[in-house]
Amino acid sequence: PSNPFIPAGSRNLYGLGVDPMTGDVYVSDALDYVQQSRVYRYDKNANPIQAFTAGVISGNFTFSYQ
Repeated sequence: PSNPFIPAGSRNLYGLGVDPMTGDVYVSDALDYVQQSRVYRYDKNANPIQAFTAGVISGNFTFSYQ
């Protein structure tokens, strides 16, 4: 695409996951590889939904349904 779906900006994007049920996109910012990562959640149209802190160098996402 001519424009990125989710621009990195000054973030160090490291991981990517897509929830197969909702289509929500999760990206992790590894920051400096020492402190806890920041995870950003977007809807399927790239609108921001949520941001939260995760483990150091978070790079994998798992989706569980019950």
